[in-house]
Amino acid sequence: MISIYYILFIIFLHYSCHIFLIVFFSFIFFLFSFMFLYFISSLTLLSLLLSYICFYNIYHLVFYYFKFYHIFYLFILLLCFLFYNIFKYFIFIIFIIFCLFIHCFISCVYIYLLLLFIILSTSCY
Repeated sequence: MISIYYILFIIFLHYSCHIFLIVFFSFIFFLFSFMFLYFISSLTLLSLLLSYICFYNIYHLVFYYFKFYHIFYLFILLLCFLFYNIFKYFIFIIFIIFCLFIHCFISCVYIYLLLLFIILSTSCY
């Protein structure tokens, strides 16, 4: 029988690792983004944010865990970079809204599955 405290501890450990990695690597990705934009010499706030998200998604794919929507994000970001001068803010706003919607939806499903697992594991004796 799996204890509820053991499951809660694993969930706490999992999300505390998430928080640590996000805080630690956010600074690194911000530096990479800054360097990248310094070399292409188009340092605007929007392009900085785009490159930051791009590096963040590459990090998720390579170093963390593989999820299909990070590939989709990178594809949309590539389009944003290619058509940056034409559409600028419009593409970026659509990208942020759409990707946040997908990410929130997948995260909610993941959390609900975890809760379902906890409920099922504690109710079965």
